[in-house]
Amino acid sequence: MVMLWTFPVLFFLFLLEKFIFTKLWDRNLSVDISFDRGETVEGENCLLKETVTNGKFLPLPVFRVGFQVGSGLDVSNGSNVTTTDKTNVIDVFSLRRFERITRTLDVDCRKRGFYTILRTSIESSDLTGGVSFYKNIKQNTEMYVFPHFVNPIELETALEQLTGSVVSKRFLYEDVFTFRGIRDYVPTDNISSINWKASARTGSPMVNLHEPTSGKEVMILLNVEDPAIRYDSDLLEYDVRLALTIAVNLVNDHIPVGIRSNGRDTISGATLEIEPGSSREHTKRIAMGLSRINLLKPKADFPEMIRGERIWNRSSGACNSSNVTYCIISSSQRDDTIESISQLADETGGVFCFCPLNKDMVVKVEDKTGRLNFRRITL
Repeated sequence: MVMLWTFPVLFFLFLLEKFIFTKLWDRNLSVDISFDRGETVEGENCLLKETVTNGKFLPLPVFRVGFQVGSGLDVSNGSNVTTTDKTNVIDVFSLRRFERITRTLDVDCRKRGFYTILRTSIESSDLTGGVSFYKNIKQNTEMYVFPHFVNPIELETALEQLTGSVVSKRFLYEDVFTFRGIRDYVPTDNISSINWKASARTGSPMVNLHEPTSGKEVMILLNVEDPAIRYDSDLLEYDVRLALTIAVNLVNDHIPVGIRSNGRDTISGATLEIEPGSSREHTKRIAMGLSRINLLKPKADFPEMIRGERIWNRSSGACNSSNVTYCIISSSQRDDTIESISQLADETGGVFCFCPLNKDMVVKVEDKTGRLNFRRITL
């Protein structure tokens, strides 16, 4: 008699367990994925933290968390990590009732970029393992990986020449940020220029001397179009790093710098346009913009972008006042690109052009007028 009731009872319990799991498996269940910082530099390491919380009485003996990040991040310590065009991570947990588990994964930031995790997939099985449940959870996780600086020794002479074309010994006005020295006070000096510490030390009024500047600003034009049919993709990445390196060096010398590029933003699809500035926040803005350039997206036409600069110069009179120095970074040597750069040099009186090339690439640029300050950088 007992045997007759055993199977119906077990079957009822089996159905009850399935019903309870179906209704309650994702109740009070949360998954949070976050980086330990909002920004870092390519080549550095960071941490990715997974926090899984089961806030109910029902245990989850097998619980899987899956998410994707860009392939430029190498994630270790994951239960199952595969890399194609994305890095896919799957971690397995066993959650008791009212339990929270935090797991930390090491991340190697190999490439610059703007990395996001917008969706997490979760999967669980019931106590018997016979039924699986699946759900997607929204995430809002992001991190910038900034380009790292290139070797400044390779650019020392060129950067000095670029800076020298901007900082002029000819007096126009004093730049309060460029300190040159101290001298004795004379009645015509401004009270605000008095160095009170030096005055107290010497016993007589002393004033600060500042470096006169010509008020120029630098606009970096970054061309990321493919330099050849077959080329090393690291060449364009070097162009991006070079742009940030030059920008930071100029800002450190208190020279306003802006940047424009025909590269597309990985989120908005717009080209990069940042007006000149000289603050630390400004260099961070440039680094963020360069991080978001997606080299796989179609590029805007670089000669057309230069023509836009020439039209702006003519309409604003910037060429006549000579307050803009152009610094062009381009590994591409297309005929129309070279022609447009040469025309910009003729109209502005001269530009600086940095051309990173591989060893087997030949220089096609000819500077017949002397207005194109051309620098080849061999990788």
